[in-house]
Parts: sequence; C-alpha cells; structure tokens
Amino acid sequence: MLSLLVVVMVAAAPEENPFRARVEALRALKNTGQAAEVKASGEKLLQDLTTAARAKNHTGETLLLLGRTQLYLEDDAAAALSLDEAITLSPLDADAHFYRGVAAQHLDALEAAVRHFRKATELAPKQVRGWAELGGSLADLGQKDRALDALKKAIALDPKDAYSKSIAGRLLIDTGKGAEGIALLEESLKLEPRDMLAAYNAGLYYQLAGQPKRALGHFEAVALADADDWHARAKLVQLHQALGELPARDRRRAEVLALFKAKKVEAEHRDFCREQFALGGKNVLVFESFELTGERAVRYSFRVAAPPGNKLQRVISLGSYEFTTDYMRGSGELKADERAWHLDGYFPDNSHQTYGIFTAEPTYEQTRAMVVDVLEGRLKASSSMTPRKK
Repeated sequence: MLSLLVVVMVAAAPEENPFRARVEALRALKNTGQAAEVKASGEKLLQDLTTAARAKNHTGETLLLLGRTQLYLEDDAAAALSLDEAITLSPLDADAHFYRGVAAQHLDALEAAVRHFRKATELAPKQVRGWAELGGSLADLGQKDRALDALKKAIALDPKDAYSKSIAGRLLIDTGKGAEGIALLEESLKLEPRDMLAAYNAGLYYQLAGQPKRALGHFEAVALADADDWHARAKLVQLHQALGELPARDRRRAEVLALFKAKKVEAEHRDFCREQFALGGKNVLVFESFELTGERAVRYSFRVAAPPGNKLQRVISLGSYEFTTDYMRGSGELKADERAWHLDGYFPDNSHQTYGIFTAEPTYEQTRAMVVDVLEGRLKASSSMTPRKK
C-alpha cells in the first residue's frame, strides 16, 4: 500500500516578548489608581526595558513597551520619543501609532494625536479604541462633524463603548440634537456609572432644558464621587433654588463656602453662580462672592442678559462700600461694627443707578425680591449717574 506523505508547513510562532505581560500588569495596576504601587512596579520595569532597548538586537515592540511604561509613569515626553523610535522600526504597527497618539494627547499636541490615531484606524480598522480616541481628539479640536463620524464608527463596532457614547452625546447636544445626545449620555452612564463627566453633561442638559429634578440626580452623583468638587455643589445650590428646596440649597451653599476656606477652589475664582432664572424674556445669572474684600465689596451680583445673543444689559449688585460705611458711622447712623449696604445697577455705557441703601445686610431672598421689582419696574432708582457724552 502506498502511503501518502503530507508535509504541513507551520509558521513559527513569534517569540513572546518577555516584558509584554509585565506591561499589561502595570496597565491593570494603573487602572486601579494605586499610584504608589504603579511607581514602584513601573520604575523597575522601566529600568529593565531601558536596558533592553539599548541592546543591538532590540525590536520595535521593545520600544513600544518602553513607551507604554513611560506613559503609565506619566513621563509623556519620554514616551513620545520612545514611540517615535518604535514607529521608525515598525511603521505598520497600529499599537505604536495608537500609543503615540495618546502621548500626543497628553502633551496637548492634538494635531499630532489625530494623525497617529487616524493611522492606527487605517492599520487596524476594527479596533474600537482607535476610532474612539480619534473622535475624542477631533472633538477637542472643535471638528465636531468629523469627531462624530469617528465616534459612530467606534459605536458601530462596539455598541457597549461607553466612552464613545459619552463624547458623541455631548457633541450632539452641542450641535442642537439634544434628544439624540441625551439618549447617548444616558446609555453611556448605564454602561459606565463612574463616568462623572457624562453625569455632569447630562445634568447640565436637563438644567438648561428646564428639568431641575432630573438634573439634580446627576449632579448629586458627581458631588458624591468627589468630596472636593465645588462646581457640582454650586450646581446643586442652583437646582435646589429652582425646586424651592431652600434648606437643601443652604446646606449645599455651606459646602461650597467650606471648600473655598479649605483652599479647594481655584485661585482665579472669586465667586460662584448660585442661581439662574428667566424673567420677562431676560436671563439672570446670580453670583455670590466667596468673601467680602476691597473698598467696594460685593456680596451678590445679578447679571441680566437678553436676546439677541444673550447680550449683557446690566448688573445689579448688593455691595458694601467703605466710603458709605465710613460716612454713616461718622454721622451716627451706624455703630462701629456695622456696615452700610447698597443695591446698585451698572450699565454697559458706564451709567449707574442706586435703588437703596441699608443699615443691615438684606438676606438673599430680600435682595432677589428687590432685583425682581427693579426688573419689573416696581422699584425705581433713588439716584443715578450718566456719563457725559463727548
């Protein structure tokens, strides 16, 4: 009997890079947020990879793994250099281009990020992350339509991609497609409830849509996730005000002020928005100062704007001015520990109106009621000043 000899040619499996598993373990550790452990593990890995990268027979993958390690250790500039070398050795490596795009993102080199993410999608068109990050970078560049195209491709590849749905939802809202956008944001939050940026954006959408109750839940989630987030707490102040829940409003306001005293508020912020409301076709934003400072200290400022373009019409403020306080103390109208308070209006043409002077500080409710009376014509100016026209 003749036997048939079959020779099967089997390609040799590529040799496993000894560092690959360690880099993946470092990535997983990075995702847990354990900074000290990442530093300890990453620095030893970095030493070993640096030595390997200097060897004559080093590969593009070794440089890729070195670049990834540097990214996880937050040395983005060094990572960019290592990944550039990896791309030189392996120009068709989609992973090298992807991580080079990540390094460019971290370095705020968004054009370079787009270039590398686009190349990654060309080399690996079925990899979701390339399309997702391409969409994110295009969004940061303000190229909303192109960003949405990339994000839709990511979502088509993986309908459970919460990251892409979150960014696409925000972009759709920005482009006037609110119903479609908020649906994507809500889907992304079901997939990834810890995405506080998506929660913030959803809350903002509902607030602007006049649905404070729905907005409240999202901003409460953001505040719960970060004890130092004063922005979310300021939003809660606004929403409790809109719902008429004044004790809850005052509790959240106290939290905002406590964060200011604890130096958790960025130095450039001197006030926070405590209410937004509409009145007679005008939009009113109310700001409260974190502290009374200066010769013309202001407690509240009501910034009144109107269409077209939401143009600022006037600012009505409750303030306490040193010159008035000194005069009234000298005249005996105030005690040494008391202050005078003004309700004033300021206009874009530098004209000014005074609606009242008080020997005790009005509450917020009293101040708001007076401002509404001014805007509706019931409270007239007791004095005014208009600059002379030249």
